[in-house]
Amino acid sequence: MGIEVGIAGPKYFGQLSLTNASGTISSERAETLAGKVGVGGQRLAAGISGFHQYRRGFPSITDNRWALYAMRTWRRWTAIAEYGGGTSRYSGALTASRNLYAAFYEVDYRVGRGINVRNRIDYLVPDRKQPAAFNRRSLIEIDLAPVPFTEVKLSYRDHAETIGGEYQEYLVQFYFPF
Repeated sequence: MGIEVGIAGPKYFGQLSLTNASGTISSERAETLAGKVGVGGQRLAAGISGFHQYRRGFPSITDNRWALYAMRTWRRWTAIAEYGGGTSRYSGALTASRNLYAAFYEVDYRVGRGINVRNRIDYLVPDRKQPAAFNRRSLIEIDLAPVPFTEVKLSYRDHAETIGGEYQEYLVQFYFPF
């Protein structure tokens, strides 16, 4: 069960929601308060969001998260960036907390009709107490739409992860939306 209210105007928007529900598969119960506010225009959009979630049970878990984002478009270029963080607290036989933060940026360039080039980097530190434990991914992509209803994606992805190590992926994806 929950309630959500929001407002959207030509330039500003906001949303607030409160949920208090039980899981259908488990006996876990979650209570969540979430909200966001922002501004949007033809060339710039920005906002802030956050949520607080409490999950009853053993152990009980409390999550707090927040994020800031901004997006800008200029001619054939579009850039978007986001930075966020939060805290997770576990209470049970042992009590522990973990602070995390993450960020990403993406730059897109529209070469011409049906050709887009993209660069993205994202970064996650799951616990500020262990900054050497991180995940970083970088991506270079080309989206091609040579004819209507046909898309081809060429992608190079470089991963540097504490657990997974360093590796690269190459991807060719064909998409036919019918």
